[in-house]
Amino acid sequence: MKPMTKNLWREIRASKGRFIAIILIILMGCLIFVGVRAAGPGLNESLTTTVQKAKLSDVQLMSTTGFTRKDVKAAETVAGAQAEATKFTYVTGGRNALAVALYGYDRQANLNQLTLRSGHLPRSKTQVVLDYRAKSEYNYKLGQKFTFGKTSALKHRTYTIVALPIRRNISIMGCAVPPMLAMGPCASLLMYHKAK
Repeated sequence: MKPMTKNLWREIRASKGRFIAIILIILMGCLIFVGVRAAGPGLNESLTTTVQKAKLSDVQLMSTTGFTRKDVKAAETVAGAQAEATKFTYVTGGRNALAVALYGYDRQANLNQLTLRSGHLPRSKTQVVLDYRAKSEYNYKLGQKFTFGKTSALKHRTYTIVALPIRRNISIMGCAVPPMLAMGPCASLLMYHKAK
């Protein structure tokens, strides 16, 4: 055996703990790298499938004065784009006068489709869909009543909760209501660009 090899083995025997720790650190680094490298494509595929299935919007334009049909047609001139206008406003409501992003619901809408965990989409003017966080954080249940504040400018203030979706492009607690309701001056223009 060469002197260098003898010296190497002597150093390893003298500090076995340090040697094992270094080997374990290298092994963990390799395993983490392989795991991240292997999980990335699967996560990307899952996200792509979810986005395409629910037709989530790529771009969302907001206006305090609303959008006209002409504005929607102008947005659709982008190659491969599909555009929809949706009414929304911020109101207060619920037991604790929570700030709520209230979105209009249209049965013919194609973009940002809800994925329901329980319940059904609104079938009448007095039904509402709350964000799933309403159940987990504020203990709302299907069939309960949800009342909006007096300043909400809605035709009805009290609604029956009929669904709790998994997702929607809203923040704190979102509600979807039938389009027959007057929902204030704000509007949202959703755009979806179909990937080729």
